[in-house]
Amino acid sequence: MMSLETKSVVRCLQFSQFPASSNLLALGVRSGVAVKSCTLPAVQKPGGQGGSLVDNLQLEDVVTIKTDSSASDVRQTALAWSPLADGRDGETAIRLTCASSDFKIQYINSDHEGTTATLIGCHKSYINSLAAHPTNAALVASGGGQSSISRECLLVSTVTRVS
Repeated sequence: MMSLETKSVVRCLQFSQFPASSNLLALGVRSGVAVKSCTLPAVQKPGGQGGSLVDNLQLEDVVTIKTDSSASDVRQTALAWSPLADGRDGETAIRLTCASSDFKIQYINSDHEGTTATLIGCHKSYINSLAAHPTNAALVASGGGQSSISRECLLVSTVTRVS
């Protein structure tokens, strides 16, 4: 087991599910989203020396992205990596969707041109989960609600803004 030191409480986290960027770990923290690069050692043959994989794990900070929901009482509640962050062709952009306790859904884009967090949707209540479409980067599903009266499932686009 390995402990990951953070400056803030981690409310949600997710590894990128895309093979070329699967070393990236997004952490939903109070100020926004922290992305870390996790380098695993080469897989050892059975009976080899050196401890478990996590004993040899190397972590590096990649970027911390402040969201529009970075007030002191707001926390991130769900994360979903965009298929545009698949890392193919040496692409180094960080693209993911995050939900926060103020019921907002934001699309994060961080690349060599800078970082943006764009509001793409809002719920009427708490957001419990997010899922990005695996091949259509413009489609994100979100689910939420805290009671039998307040239940929502929304499909939102990462390419349009909510005014």
